Amino acid sequence: MFAVAYYCVARVLFLFLLTFLDSQLASSFTSEIRAHIEHWGRRVLILGIAFIWWTRSDLYTFMLRDWVMNSVSGTLAYSFGVGKVHFTVGGVLTVLLILVVGYGLAKGFSSLLRSILTASLPVQRGVPYSMSKIAYYLLMVLVLGIAVTNAGVELNKFTVITGAIGVGIGFGLQNIVNNFASGLILLFERPIRVDDTVEVNGLIGTVKRIGARASTIATFQGAEVIVPNSNLISNQVVNWTLSSPWRRIEIPVGVAYGTDPETVLNLLVAEAAAHANVMNDPAPMAFFMGFGDSSLNFELRFWSARQDIWFQLKSDVTIGVSRALREAGIEIPFPQRDLHLRSVGVPIAEIGPLNPKARSARNEELGAQTEPSRDTTR
Repeated sequence: MFAVAYYCVARVLFLFLLTFLDSQLASSFTSEIRAHIEHWGRRVLILGIAFIWWTRSDLYTFMLRDWVMNSVSGTLAYSFGVGKVHFTVGGVLTVLLILVVGYGLAKGFSSLLRSILTASLPVQRGVPYSMSKIAYYLLMVLVLGIAVTNAGVELNKFTVITGAIGVGIGFGLQNIVNNFASGLILLFERPIRVDDTVEVNGLIGTVKRIGARASTIATFQGAEVIVPNSNLISNQVVNWTLSSPWRRIEIPVGVAYGTDPETVLNLLVAEAAAHANVMNDPAPMAFFMGFGDSSLNFELRFWSARQDIWFQLKSDVTIGVSRALREAGIEIPFPQRDLHLRSVGVPIAEIGPLNPKARSARNEELGAQTEPSRDTTR
């Protein structure tokens, strides 16, 4: 009867929680945060509150509370250690509980802060992520301090240990500290933000996470590359979306000699402007780049407002240009070469069989008399 009653109470409280998540007060929460609150709320209410209260009621009913409390107190007070260093089971469990609960609260608060800043305040892209990460680091430092203090460790006795750690950092952990400091620079200065499209050492992808030591870049091939933060600070990085998601696209075009350049320029601009994803401001432009070996060279330039579709847009416009040139009867030539060879004065048949040395000398003589030339005119 107790189990059914407490389970029903937990279910009713969970329904109130679902009602709150569907209300206007929780409209700033992201779908990920809502899923986490719903998942852990069900567990805490049913497994935590209902089970604990049901156990407490049963212990009172069967008059086992005093015996269980004495057994639990004795277990928690059990001491163990080596030499002068001793710990109790209760102290260890308390420290672990502080770390686990503190980590959950820090993670939840940082996610909540990020969603509120994203939905409510007119801040720049990347600021909510940076502020949530900084808040998470500060809260974790606070949780660690509370856990160490609760364990009975006096922080004023850490002077020697701090000096040893400083020496160790100077020699063995300098790379890790360098990456951590670089991560803080990325969060404060924000030259690279989450969801930016960057190019690092020939690698192009989208930034998915900026961590304490390294950042994660997802390439367009589906791979996730872990890049140390120091590489993003000390090396040259191309950020395609730092201040604007626009992307300029260039398409080189070559047409046959004898074609009117004005006609080609108008055709290229009209074909680019006909696509819906091509920006009208700046407007598409075409240029006559010069005379090539076998073609008149042009270049079509236009802008895409979205970074994620520029490659597909380039393909679509290129297909449209090819179709428009074909319908206009304009030829797209391929490289051609005409080769002229002067005839040899002495027929090969009259040379006769020669030994290798004589054949080589004869070939040199024939080569000197032969003057090949190329005519690049069509």
